[in-house]
Amino acid sequence: MKPIFNLLFTFVFLISKAQKPEDIINSVMQAQKNLRTVSYTTQRIDTFTTGDIWDHTGKVKTIKDDADKEFGFEFWAKRDDMNNEVLYDGMMTYDMQTEKKTYRTIVEREYLFHVLGAPGGQMVFKDLVRLDTSNAKGFEAKETADKYFLRMRYADNAEYNITNKFKVVTIDKKTMLPVEMTDHLEVLGKPQTSHFIIKGIQINDANMNFDPTDKNFLQAYQQEVPKPNKTLLGMLGKPFSAFSLQAFNGGTVSSDAFKGKVVLLDFWEVWCGPCIASMPKVQKLYEQYKDKNFLAYGIINETTQLQSSKLLVEKKKLVFPMLIGNEKIKQDYHLNAVPLYVLIDKQGNISLVHEGYTNELEKAIAKLVDE
Repeated sequence: MKPIFNLLFTFVFLISKAQKPEDIINSVMQAQKNLRTVSYTTQRIDTFTTGDIWDHTGKVKTIKDDADKEFGFEFWAKRDDMNNEVLYDGMMTYDMQTEKKTYRTIVEREYLFHVLGAPGGQMVFKDLVRLDTSNAKGFEAKETADKYFLRMRYADNAEYNITNKFKVVTIDKKTMLPVEMTDHLEVLGKPQTSHFIIKGIQINDANMNFDPTDKNFLQAYQQEVPKPNKTLLGMLGKPFSAFSLQAFNGGTVSSDAFKGKVVLLDFWEVWCGPCIASMPKVQKLYEQYKDKNFLAYGIINETTQLQSSKLLVEKKKLVFPMLIGNEKIKQDYHLNAVPLYVLIDKQGNISLVHEGYTNELEKAIAKLVDE
């Protein structure tokens, strides 16, 4: 059975042309100017490059805030299958664990959008309140008796190997508000799609029960301060776990070769944007210190993405060796998130371990190679 967004595309683009896209965009933005509050339910279907499909539903309440640069509105949201709620009050975000009665906050404005990755935030359909046409390189429009279909095309992103990126927004002719959206892109030729279906829209409802200034939960909830990963920190100063892994080129790499050398293990996956973004830094370190008893290895564990990973390495012209991991190395190095960097000194002890790239790696490597 075809995913719903494929059926949508097949249907939409057989329909006769609508009025000019810019006229539709102007009408939507005019309708959005008249919004004060909006509440709705969301069904969100995500299809990943791995072929996995997520299908979730949730509820969202929003209050329009034209002065807000981040979202254009304040909101509360919850995914139906989770005990998390998220709140954005125009200044900061709160990610609430209702069962544990704890909450986390994001204060830095450059990171506020991260709340949309939290279970509740995943339900927020931004285009409903503020239609986003930024960075679009072209527009097309189709229509049926009761809907407009606005298609936006985007440029490829060579850095992240993104091609065929487009967005299709479905607009209800009665309200001129977006009620459905498909966001599509391909990474190394493999599709990734997010499909939003909006139902039960309540517009400018004076009885909507949402006040972003009401934070009574702060009296009953305890703030959860992020703590260092104790399991990873427990690896520091201890001998690394030995392994023998197959390389991308078909050979085998044994950790026996690490004796007397400084070694950096870079755990990554092809779908991980931060992993790809930091690879040039790892390559620079490799080229800078490879003649000073320094080794660097990239390690992937999702073997279903092996071919895509090889294509990315080739396209990026990465020269430090790449290895294929297994369950044992995942367990030995407590791999729960990528990127993960593990630095081993000449004595075979783990000197640094960090989830996400850190500039401390460069300082640590410079120091260890000279010892």
